[in-house]
Amino acid sequence: REERTCELLKDCDVVFIVSPAGQFLSEQDLDVMGRITQKEGIQELVLIASQVDNQLYGSDTQQPTLHGALEQITQTLSMHMINTLKRLKVSNPEVGTTFDGLIQQGTGKVLYTSGMCHNLSVRFDQQDGWDSGERHVWQNLQRHYPDFFDLANTKLCHANLDLLANTTALKSVLEQVRIEKDRIIEQRKTELIRAKYSALEALSADLLEFTKQKQHQIKSANI
Repeated sequence: REERTCELLKDCDVVFIVSPAGQFLSEQDLDVMGRITQKEGIQELVLIASQVDNQLYGSDTQQPTLHGALEQITQTLSMHMINTLKRLKVSNPEVGTTFDGLIQQGTGKVLYTSGMCHNLSVRFDQQDGWDSGERHVWQNLQRHYPDFFDLANTKLCHANLDLLANTTALKSVLEQVRIEKDRIIEQRKTELIRAKYSALEALSADLLEFTKQKQHQIKSANI
């Protein structure tokens, strides 16, 4: 899978890197990211921390409110991302400015998500059909943040599950990428035309020089 991913990178304009929040930017992630060089023409990188719900219960992230815990987690992930990508630039100078955008934007919040919380929100009215993993996540949420996951308040539960799923932000990023798609394609067309035109000009110049050299040889030849 890694080899296929790396082979496809050269054909991509935008790359989404999804890394579990608990092992954010692991050595395996960095190995793949180190191959994303400026020469490959990657236009944009989006870094997503998945399974963010698993990080809500640590002693260093436990907060009185769900929003406070999420803020703490994203700030910690942001700092880790900045420091890790800076080190990657030093160890892999060939990446050029590829990660500069992420480093500069990282002072805010890392884009996060929880697929499990998304499933719980979508199937909230079908709790009898939840599997063991979904039930385990729900029990943890209720135990650690009972005020935010009260079964008596369905609207509140949906809102907080959606907060952790963060699908609105993800859809927004995808929509931005779709909007950029036409611009990127037109830019690539323009670059291709410019490159072909430059190559044609170079060929014309070479032919002209070749002709001049032959003229000189003929004029200076001993009949």
